[in-house]
Amino acid sequence: MNMLDNLNPLKPFRKAVKLQAMPHDEPDSTINIIGISELGWNSLGDAARHHISQSGLILGGQRQLELLPHDITKGKKLQTWPSPLIPFLERFAKNAIDASLPQPKTCILASGNPMLYGIGASLSRLLPPDMLTVLPQPSIQSLVCARMLWPQQDTTLISLCGRPLSQLNSALFDKNRIIILGNDNTTPSQVAQLLLDKDFPFSTVFVFEDIGSKSETMTEFFPADLCDKTNFSSLNAIAVQLDFDQTKIRTYPENANIFGLPDTAFLHNGQITKQEVRTLTLAALSPRPHEILWDIGAGSGSVSIEWLRAAPQSSGFAIEPRADRIDNIKENVTKLSRPTALTIIQDKAPECLKDLPRPHAIFIGGGLTHHADLIPTCLIALQTGGRLVINAVTLQSEAILYKAYQTYGGSLTHIQISKPDKIGSFDSWKPARPVTQWHYIKPYYERPTNNNHIPSSVKF
Repeated sequence: MNMLDNLNPLKPFRKAVKLQAMPHDEPDSTINIIGISELGWNSLGDAARHHISQSGLILGGQRQLELLPHDITKGKKLQTWPSPLIPFLERFAKNAIDASLPQPKTCILASGNPMLYGIGASLSRLLPPDMLTVLPQPSIQSLVCARMLWPQQDTTLISLCGRPLSQLNSALFDKNRIIILGNDNTTPSQVAQLLLDKDFPFSTVFVFEDIGSKSETMTEFFPADLCDKTNFSSLNAIAVQLDFDQTKIRTYPENANIFGLPDTAFLHNGQITKQEVRTLTLAALSPRPHEILWDIGAGSGSVSIEWLRAAPQSSGFAIEPRADRIDNIKENVTKLSRPTALTIIQDKAPECLKDLPRPHAIFIGGGLTHHADLIPTCLIALQTGGRLVINAVTLQSEAILYKAYQTYGGSLTHIQISKPDKIGSFDSWKPARPVTQWHYIKPYYERPTNNNHIPSSVKF
């Protein structure tokens, strides 16, 4: 866990900033984050120029620092970002908060909008609001939408900067418009190959290079024409108008933007929550943006993966003791969802739960009979208003659920799925094993806290 994990992402908004007063008055904040375009100093407004002129320390990437005129930076300390970045930001924020240390006025330069996959978003989780002022420029997404005449609210933004290509998987559905922030000069060709692999050969790909600068270019491709091209600027963005190969629609399950993928979409060894039951399970878990799921006894990871697909910015923890199933989860989340949003833990619950962030939803799909204290532990950890869903197949597990239902309330559902099967020359229904599902919503009997982790007083 790092410092970013320990802070509540829902912080109060900073007070309104009167930008027209800033060129004449001292800046309110110790740290000023300035978005700067490829046009450099000439693109900045009076407030941004004032902040930079008054600062003693300027932080940023080498490219951003080089955009400032020498007469502006003369006599100031310039510092480029180190690698790795997060530990540096944690130390930087800690020193900034420590009132006993003298703090120079600091200016941080960032590309475009610092609050969109930028340094501003990271620092806003580490510093109190009254220490920060952010002055953005138009984001790359805004610029691309302006060039393409696409309504920005109708596009899906994916950043591949330092992130795996599989981040795109959850956005691949027919007619979607995606804007991709490229990682390097090879990103366009990698995207094109993925589109071919996922049966989107008729999509239109627009590669923008150095957008917002005097040397900006845009080139249009079909995926097959782009796969072998790598002579792009490392500062690139890709706009994709997706067009699915309709001849493959019956055999390609992953392009559905709903939960309830076919079982064949997942690699598994039989340990999987079946499609129909999984659909009911996800409905009970009620995926919501920014929320956390614990998937205990994850098996193939199908429930946690569909949780991520259903709720943008959500995250999950897949807990599974068997190594072969762990391998399946890794492959499934890479193919079907956002692998950076799922933490995979090879361990047994409840022993491994203590140090995890408190969840908004918990699914238990296995191991219920091996740990008598699993349900009480999960109820303690669950945030108020959170959902606990447990599926049982055996009579022993069913008995545990019935006892929990009697003790805590909630709802108990018996799920029976049947599919047609042959009996000689006739057809009949062949039932699958019935599943008993207990669904419990934790009441708001305790005051919500900003602490997003299990209280230290809880013992496992």
